[in-house]
Amino acid sequence: MAVIGSILRDERLVFWDRIIRGERVVQAELRELLSRLAHDASDNERAGTVLLFAVVRYRETIRPASRWRLQAVLWYWFSQTGTRDRPGHFKVKSLRGAGLADLAGLYLTWPEVMKALGKKPTDYSPLKRAEKELMSLVDEQWVALFGSQPPSRGSESI
Repeated sequence: MAVIGSILRDERLVFWDRIIRGERVVQAELRELLSRLAHDASDNERAGTVLLFAVVRYRETIRPASRWRLQAVLWYWFSQTGTRDRPGHFKVKSLRGAGLADLAGLYLTWPEVMKALGKKPTDYSPLKRAEKELMSLVDEQWVALFGSQPPSRGSESI
């Protein structure tokens, strides 16, 4: 199972990077590659896969003018991963076109992310709204992929 988890994680990271960069990923593309692997993975790995499916579904259902909200959430989440590593000369405007490797370890605050996207830095409602909608989609996607209710929420593995 450890090998499957490792392969699954690597494949997810490729998709996450594409989404963060604003590239389109469709559910059929994900399903073909990941759903077979996810059935044999641990619940934690399955949760990370389902979160990816939910994000892709969310991107498909929101208006194009609202996609910045998803990008902001992903920048925020992924900047909170890895060892803290923020250059002294870092400027939030440099995030345009950023990918997964560019974000890891920056530990951005929500106001910094909003500033980078040219939005009101004190507005936390896009974060809360997107997280709520995504968690609902996570539950739906879990049932669609595995035919059962999701396990209780812990920390999902990205």
